[in-house]
Amino acid sequence: MSGGERQALAIARALYFGAKLLILDEPTAALGVKESRVVIDLIKTARAKGIALVFITHNATHALQVGDRFTGG
Repeated sequence: MSGGERQALAIARALYFGAKLLILDEPTAALGVKESRVVIDLIKTARAKGIALVFITHNATHALQVGDRFTGG
């Protein structure tokens, strides 16, 4: 499986088993554009289901697509 497929599977598995919180540390790092899109779409699905997310990224574009609160260090 590719890196993107593994990330998508891990997120989908968490959703299937009823996770209430996802902590995602650079989930799109080292992924291609298409793979990143799949992962971001799954993250959006999780948000829509009311799952809390901690999304750590250096990619501001991805952060703006899924985040509603931001902090920097």
